[in-house]
Amino acid sequence: MKNQYFGDINDYRKYGLLLILSENGRGLAICWMRTPDDMGPDGRRRRYHLEDEAVRWEKYDPPLYRALQRIDSSRPHMSRSNDEHILSRVRDEGILPEAKDFPDLIPEGVGDRRDYLTRFLTHAGDAELVFFDPDNGLEVPSAPYRVKRSPKHLYTDELWRTFDAGHSALLCQHFGRKKRDQFILQAAEDSHLATGVPEVMSFRTAHVVFFLVPQRDDKQMLARVRHAETAWLGEIQSQWHSFHSCTGGLDHEKNPTIPRQAQSARGR
Repeated sequence: MKNQYFGDINDYRKYGLLLILSENGRGLAICWMRTPDDMGPDGRRRRYHLEDEAVRWEKYDPPLYRALQRIDSSRPHMSRSNDEHILSRVRDEGILPEAKDFPDLIPEGVGDRRDYLTRFLTHAGDAELVFFDPDNGLEVPSAPYRVKRSPKHLYTDELWRTFDAGHSALLCQHFGRKKRDQFILQAAEDSHLATGVPEVMSFRTAHVVFFLVPQRDDKQMLARVRHAETAWLGEIQSQWHSFHSCTGGLDHEKNPTIPRQAQSARGR
């Protein structure tokens, strides 16, 4: 997550989804996976803040809409140093009042990255839901596990560690170059292979897709999923992806840090 992305239309859907999936639960922990701004063009879809767009957009979550609108309207008056602390404005507005957020910049070195996740999971405590917000999404073949890790991706062994610690996990994923239906199915399967869950939920939007990897006994989470389906009707399309085999998860006897699919590829 880059500060420059904050407040665009993807954030409106993201915060709306987080509010629903964490309501009346046992807590939410957010690993922002922050990376430095690059002054690129991403994160500029903000027309929904304009008053002539309010009729279309405000209805999904009026308090959230107005809070994001207030923050966005103040950004031109922020100094660069204040912009670095924009997450504090989220806290000040009470957008996610109970969330345990982890705003540290994400390192690249494998050892540093492992320590980063350890610190985050300690910070998360017994939170029911953990949210990861990488710049791109799950690991890809072009950013393999070697001497360093891409700060723009969440690796499947990190997803496993989070799930194994007892958390349901939600991941923000930007679309790749494949056809979107195929892309969503592949990413859902990767999440299944990493954790062994029989079902993964996708929440598809116009620009990104969110994947929920729920703990198997989390019936309250399933009720919240149904709420999200109706509250954001037309903007968030949800779908369960079921897998008959539950043989996923990492093979810790072979290597405690390398995902099963990566091990299989190396064995070919």
